[in-house]
Amino acid sequence: MPPKKKTKKKKGVISEDAIEITVPVSDYILDKYLTTKLQLPREHLSPSSITTYQNCAYQFEDQYINGNRGGDSVESMEGTTHHSAFEYNNLYKVKTGKDRPVKKVIEFLCDELHDNWKTVEEKYGHKERDLIIRGKKIQERYHQIFAHRLIPRLVEQEFVIKIGPVKILCYSDVIGELKPAVGRGPAKNVACDYKVSSRSKSDKDVAHSIQLTTYGICDMAERVCDVMSDVGFVTCVKSKMPTIEWQSATMHQGRIDWFVRTVLSVANAISRGAFPPCDPTENGLCSEKWCNAWDKCLGSCKRRKERVEND
Repeated sequence: MPPKKKTKKKKGVISEDAIEITVPVSDYILDKYLTTKLQLPREHLSPSSITTYQNCAYQFEDQYINGNRGGDSVESMEGTTHHSAFEYNNLYKVKTGKDRPVKKVIEFLCDELHDNWKTVEEKYGHKERDLIIRGKKIQERYHQIFAHRLIPRLVEQEFVIKIGPVKILCYSDVIGELKPAVGRGPAKNVACDYKVSSRSKSDKDVAHSIQLTTYGICDMAERVCDVMSDVGFVTCVKSKMPTIEWQSATMHQGRIDWFVRTVLSVANAISRGAFPPCDPTENGLCSEKWCNAWDKCLGSCKRRKERVEND
């Protein structure tokens, strides 16, 4: 078996290794979108916490303020394990310029899956053997289709983005260059987010991703230039024969402006204590499977459940 990775520093806490980035913002924008004293549950937000608030503010309160995070699902554990395998390969490539043999990566993945399988409380009919078989196929396809194109420069680098008094802590999956799939054209600066999903990502997913926007800002700041990078998802689609898809878009100033307004608006709403439940008819994530606050929700999902029990 390959050697275990070194123990990582605790995520969610800003460390000395963090690269600090300040996004310029005018006093007019600060005064317009941050109208109350900043009061956050931590000293910083994160891309995932901002996205959670956007999806359902009530769920944000339950997770990040009340501390009811719940256990990992099989789906999230599987994604995290593949992230570790991609990181295992990319760190090696930063040092050597070459990908690890796919056999070594698969051995590492199987070892991680076996260890992480024990941490999942609810299996919902999943079997460890099925995840291992699928994992092997995903890693083989990734190495065949995408790995040789990617030239990583930063892997799981910690960044702190400052927008006025608001800090956003993020860890980039991989930042570097991507060779064209066909031909000998120049490599592009890219910031990639790995996803293991049952469906492909859409142009809308790429355009509205807070995570990708933070990666793009970090890439441009780290390169100390105004040349916009491409940001995108490397999606491992969990079909019968897994596929690897690259869905990307080029950063632009309008996206950065949208990000600034979004971050300040969310920070302002959290500081004011505004945590309304989402509309479940408009949010596919509002379900018992994906939300730990389902049984406590004050919205229509709770009322619907009560009606069923009373019938």
